[in-house]
Amino acid sequence: MTNYFSQETSPDFIETPDPSTVLRVLEPTDLPIRIAVMPNDYAARLVPGRHKWAAIQVTTPGSGFPLLPTKNQVGCLQLKFWDLEEPLTTQKKNPNDIDSPLILEIGQEDLFTEDQARQILSFVNRVLMYRAKVLVIHCEAGASRSPAIAAALIKYFGQDDSFIFKPGSGYSPNKRVYGLLGKVANDYPKVEKVNFDFLGE
Repeated sequence: MTNYFSQETSPDFIETPDPSTVLRVLEPTDLPIRIAVMPNDYAARLVPGRHKWAAIQVTTPGSGFPLLPTKNQVGCLQLKFWDLEEPLTTQKKNPNDIDSPLILEIGQEDLFTEDQARQILSFVNRVLMYRAKVLVIHCEAGASRSPAIAAALIKYFGQDDSFIFKPGSGYSPNKRVYGLLGKVANDYPKVEKVNFDFLGE
């Protein structure tokens, strides 16, 4: 199920300074944590509510991360990798020498890795032990890398992630991220969901 919340509709979780700003929340009913997927510009304007929360920040190598508030934050994982599924070699115009194009090479080491997948799963289980109720996942556009991570986590916790892949969802999950995270998750232990009740502290 896809749901929405903002300052106006869900002040108990994560609010935004502007009530007209609506953030997309992925909320299958049996998840032990609410997952919010968004672009960087939304993440930079978050105002935490009263519940504990955590964040996974994703950006491209060479780029920085937006500064997030620390109120009620129990953890923040920062990852850098390109939004690509395969290595890439391409040419770009050199602004200083039009006769000598720049060669941009993006290798396997700059793409999403199994080690980063393990970092995500370890992080999520750790913040659950700190009783985080909301997990914010954001990247530049909030359309590819972030929803891929969210979908894999939803599946990791035994829920149906197919709605993220449906036409019209607004998402185009990165297949490499989704596949590698799913592969690592198959053998990764998880915190028992019974320990995490949204209604109790």
